[in-house]
Amino acid sequence: MDDFIIEPDIGQRATLEVNDTGDQIYSAYSYGYITFVGDMRVQVLDYEFLKPLGYTPGNRAKIVVRRVG
Repeated sequence: MDDFIIEPDIGQRATLEVNDTGDQIYSAYSYGYITFVGDMRVQVLDYEFLKPLGYTPGNRAKIVVRRVG
């Protein structure tokens, strides 16, 4: 399978599904901080918990982000 990267431009929004293993993204969403998702600096606008696929530590979530830099 080929790897590919989807990166919105600065100011654009994107919806992603992520494994938030250290709750870093959820904390950024809760407190309004800017965080990194991959190599992108983003503001997390929405965080929705999803059912995990088997056992994995942390949360699986659908997030809406806006790239800030």
